[in-house]
Amino acid sequence: MYKVGDKVKVRSDLQIDKMYGMAYYNPYMHHFAGKYTTIVSVYKDYYEVAIDAKKWNWTLEMFEDNPSNKLF
Repeated sequence: MYKVGDKVKVRSDLQIDKMYGMAYYNPYMHHFAGKYTTIVSVYKDYYEVAIDAKKWNWTLEMFEDNPSNKLF
């Protein structure tokens, strides 16, 4: 859904030690909850973002305003 250069916001309601898609949300990632960042790499099942210097894998479900977070 996203492409390199897109701005996204990390969801603030993510739960530590939970899987989101194919990625594990760890306590270190929680520091970025609610913050904006830029997509720097796109892979089949995850993204890398600028805010964490591409250290962790982020999935579509971890960002606000994406189709999988809609209630409809």
